[in-house]
Amino acid sequence: MRKDRETEQERGQRDRARERIERQSKRKDRKTEQEKGQRDRAKERTERQSKREDRETEQEKGQRDRARERTERQSKRKDREAEQEKGQRIRARERNRETEQEKGLRERARERDRARERIERESKRER
Repeated sequence: MRKDRETEQERGQRDRARERIERQSKRKDRKTEQEKGQRDRAKERTERQSKREDRETEQEKGQRDRARERTERQSKRKDREAEQEKGQRIRARERNRETEQEKGLRERARERDRARERIERESKRER
């Protein structure tokens, strides 16, 4: 009887020890699963953030490209305008030069006319 009782006690102790070990094992498994889930979520979060940053980088690159193209177009337009203005100034200078030449020709023609008139008056006086 006493042996049976000890065996019962030992069996109870073994059963309780086994149950405790199983609970600890389950607790450890749950903890491991939670940690795995946390790692997976962190990895997914990192991947989403990386994709977002890549998209933002692409958008920024696009914005920089468009800004550069806009600047190039503006620069070309300014160059064209400057060339047009330069051409206009050159043409105006040529017109002014022609006007000055014409003015000089008219002035010399007037002087010739005056000289001719003076000579005619003097020749009339001499006669």
